[in-house]
This record gives sequence, C-alpha cells and structure tokens, in this order.
Amino acid sequence: TPSAARLSEINRSIAATKAHLEHTRLDQAQAQSALKATEAASQHLMNALTHTQEKLTQTTAHLHDLQTQTAEARAALTTQNHILIQLLQATYMLGNTPSWQIWLSGRDLTTTTRLQIYANAISTALTDTLTKWQKTVNWLMYLTESTSRHSAVLFELQQQQKTTQVELNHTLSEREQLLVQLHEEVSTETQTLRQLEADKLALEKMLTRLIQQAAKRAHTQGGGIFWTGDFRRAHGHLPWPVKGPIMHHFGASIHGSELTWNGVVISAPLNQPVRAIAAGQVVFADWMSGYGFLIIVNQGHGFMTLYGRNRVLYKHTGDTVRPGETISLIGESGGLDQPGLYFAIREGTKSVNPELWLTH
Repeated sequence: TPSAARLSEINRSIAATKAHLEHTRLDQAQAQSALKATEAASQHLMNALTHTQEKLTQTTAHLHDLQTQTAEARAALTTQNHILIQLLQATYMLGNTPSWQIWLSGRDLTTTTRLQIYANAISTALTDTLTKWQKTVNWLMYLTESTSRHSAVLFELQQQQKTTQVELNHTLSEREQLLVQLHEEVSTETQTLRQLEADKLALEKMLTRLIQQAAKRAHTQGGGIFWTGDFRRAHGHLPWPVKGPIMHHFGASIHGSELTWNGVVISAPLNQPVRAIAAGQVVFADWMSGYGFLIIVNQGHGFMTLYGRNRVLYKHTGDTVRPGETISLIGESGGLDQPGLYFAIREGTKSVNPELWLTH
C-alpha cells in the first residue's frame, strides 16, 4: 500500500541517517578530542600569561624604585659637587699654607688660632665630602647598571607576553572553528533524525489506527569527612560560588528535550574567580566533554560539589580546599559560546537542587 511504502521509505531514510550520524559521531569524537586539546592549550597559555604578567608587574615596580633611587642619587651628587666646589674655593683662598707657617706668620694669636681652626675644618669637610661623593658615584654606577639589566628583562618579558598572546589568540581561533564544526555536524543531523523519528511515529500511529478500524469492520462483518561539620546542616546557608544571574535552573529542559539540567548554570564575566562553597578535597580536576574544565570536590558525608566550564583550574586532584578559596576562573570551556559556571550538588548518586542549598 502507499502508506506501507511510505513507511518503508522512512525506515530506509532513518537507517541511512543513523549510519551517517554514527560516522558523524566518530568525527564528533575527534572534534571533541581536538576541542579538549585546544582548551587545554588555552589554559596553559593563560597560566603562562598570568605568570609573565606577575613578573612584569614585579619588574616594573623594581625598575620604578631604581629610577627613584637614581634620581635621588643624582640630586645628592649635584649637592655634593656644589659643596666640593665651595670647599675647594675656600681652600684656594686660604692658600696651601702649612700649619707651622700660620703660627710663624707673625699674626696675633687669636687670628692665627681662628685661621688654623678654619683650615682644619675645611680639610676635614673636604675629606668627608670626597668620601661621600665617591660612595654616591659608586652607588649611581650600580643603579645605572641595575636599571639597564632590569630594562632588558622587562623588554624580554614584554616580548614573551606578546608571543604568548599571539599563540593564545591562534588557539582561541582554532577553538571557535571547532565549535562551528561541532554545531554544524551534530545539530543538523540530530534535528533530522528527530524529525524522521517523529514522522515515523505519527505514520505508525495512523497505520495502527487504520488497522484497528479495518479489524473492527472485519469483526462487524464477521472477521562529607572533609567538611568541618555535617554538610547537610549547611542546607540553605552555603555561599554562592560566583555572583551572577542564573542562565539555566535545576530541572529545566535542555533545548526543549526530555533532558533536564541536574545543576545550575550561572552567568558571569570571563576570568571572574570561582570560590569553593565549603571545605573538602578535590577528587577530579580535568577536562570533560560537555563540562569543559571541571572540578569535583568531595564534601564528605556522601556529598559532592561540581564546578564546570571553567577557563583555568587552580586546583588538582588530591588538593584540599577551604571555604571561599578561589579554585578556578570563569570560562566557556566544553564548547560554550558564552561564559558561565556549571554548578551542581550531588548527594550520593542523586542530584539535588543547588538553589535550595545556597543562601537566598
């Protein structure tokens, strides 16, 4: 019959689509692997940028101190030069007369004594000033050399920062291309399969109804450990891991499908700190398909908290965390096109609503 032929045609189309989708899934797995690699590379480069920036800040501050000290040393040297000139002029005016000649000059005793005291004072001041002048010159030479050395280090760090930034931009560009590829390959095939299956279901229902009607006619015609206290007691009083509006609520449908969110997704700016809501131990800290860079913290007493889609992880498996400690930075890993944090609480194998556990 035409309906049976149509059903057979749909079945063949579904089989072909499934076969294509299986091939696409292999491509998708490769793309997911590439996505993991690019996001891991991005995390490494961002850590390198952060480390270099810290060195840049320290070097710049040290260079500023050196420049300040150099300016002070130059000012001191200028003052000492002025004093030396005055002392040398005074020495010249006194003349290079030995002290015994001053006493035998025939002047009265008071004048002779005053001249001798004056000459001794000038000589002492000249010696002291020359000593200070030499120390200042040596210090200024050291400051000049140190400034030159730190300037070279600063330039090298700036070049390193530029190179790393270029590499990061390239890696992020590769990530964007992978996301486009993933979305194009998966979403259209999935939508086609769902539509074909919906068509098949509708046709089968119609055929079933027609068969039932035909049968009826025929019959008529004759035919927690790490938590300092019981984690459960903190219900409703735990701090939020990050501030921001909720993009997806617990239990809400995912893209209109039967799948629902078993956590919440909180919108937040890139690189905003993510803080642990309670003390515990990290039992997982790595990239996972669909969740990006994910940290899972064991809170003890059968409870675990999950922090996903991060850009940078600051904790590793086995690390302990303190309440309020920064454990990661907000990101868009795992194939997201906008930054946010996936956060979930598990009690054993059961997902619980985080919004009921956090402060209102």
